[in-house]
Amino acid sequence: MVGERFFFAALVYLVMLPALAQVDRIYRGVRALSGKEMQLALLGRASTRECKPLPLPEIHVIAAPEHGLLTVRAGTVTTNQYQGCPNLKLRVQVLLYRSTPGYVGSDTVSFAVTFENGERQAHQISITVAKEGEASKAEEL
Repeated sequence: MVGERFFFAALVYLVMLPALAQVDRIYRGVRALSGKEMQLALLGRASTRECKPLPLPEIHVIAAPEHGLLTVRAGTVTTNQYQGCPNLKLRVQVLLYRSTPGYVGSDTVSFAVTFENGERQAHQISITVAKEGEASKAEEL
């Protein structure tokens, strides 16, 4: 009897486990110029208590663009985004997109981000690629 209860509790836990791991889903659209590199995301965080950067998030590409290249670069930015931490130097990962030169049309990128605290985000970005004369600049839709 005890073994059956344990088995049932373990089974319920395993079935519920995916529901417990919450993933924030982020969808957005951007415009890009054909053959020109543009920033899709800037990912990094800091501890407001200590005014220190936290470890860089893990990035996993789920679906690479069909008509371009996705690049991830590490960098540093100075920000005043965190209250009480003026001019904080923050380590970041930058996701960049560049379409195949001459390509005009739609493209899509999907990637997952896992932060140091276990928080997860799933990003899907729809990209409208235009010729340089057709769009004044790359921008968020």
